[in-house]
Amino acid sequence: MACIVSFMPCSFSLRQESRSVTDLVHEAIEQYLHKWQLAQEISAYERLYPELREKHLGQWVALHNQQLGRSV
Repeated sequence: MACIVSFMPCSFSLRQESRSVTDLVHEAIEQYLHKWQLAQEISAYERLYPELREKHLGQWVALHNQQLGRSV
């Protein structure tokens, strides 16, 4: 499995916050995983779109863990 690392400007600085490097690394990892999970859900929506359009047009749908959870 490939690991892709990107470097982006941080919204925090060690000098500005009295937090440990470990805390900052954990926060950065959580943010990365949240973005990755969101990207996975978006990908699932795009994959399921033809079925969603056919069966649930005009309804709200909920996707969870890349599966259709509910429609209203």
